[in-house]
Amino acid sequence: MKEYERDVTVVGGDIRFPARLKVIRLPRSWYGVVWSDDLNYASFSQDATEVNGGIADMSDKQFLVRVQLVAAWKGGVNFEYAPGPSTSDDDKHSFDGPQTVDHQIRCIVDLDMQHIAVASELYMTMCDDDPALARTWMELDADERSEWTAEDALRRITMLSRAFKVLRSHPRYGYVATWLRGWGDEACALKQRVALQLGGDWAKVDGLLNAELDRRRVG
Repeated sequence: MKEYERDVTVVGGDIRFPARLKVIRLPRSWYGVVWSDDLNYASFSQDATEVNGGIADMSDKQFLVRVQLVAAWKGGVNFEYAPGPSTSDDDKHSFDGPQTVDHQIRCIVDLDMQHIAVASELYMTMCDDDPALARTWMELDADERSEWTAEDALRRITMLSRAFKVLRSHPRYGYVATWLRGWGDEACALKQRVALQLGGDWAKVDGLLNAELDRRRVG
């Protein structure tokens, strides 16, 4: 996973104003938001397909050009990057590198922690604005969790498929639900890959994840 934060200028006719861009880049998808304040923001995302060719082999500069194009086409936001080092490799957080087990474990924990934090914020917002929908989300979540095995429960995914089907088309919450579902899918894919590298030993995968969580708590 890789995060980018950039100063941008949003352009619309004769209007120009400064804003901030944040993008989260995953191996097969990315998610971005542009905002100028708490009330003025827009989000956009893209999954890898055979048509768009994905982003795995793109340099930072090529990727940020893709973000700019998708923001304009899909999100309706035209912006220009601020001059300076913003299209170089000076990113705030980078987890690129060899796909070792340790590297993948760190990525999984990053995704899960981000997922839980954003899901909690979404739920609290929903409780204030639409408590009936918040209750529906929790009921669907609890219903689906009741069918899990002990091994499944270790994955701690909070945007489950039944809740996602309800929330993904919501005009206000749908894009956040899509982000959460994407992060959950990425984490699951990485867990499956790590388990395969460890000979299918899910107990060892769980042990490594718990060790990484303990390391972060101590740190």
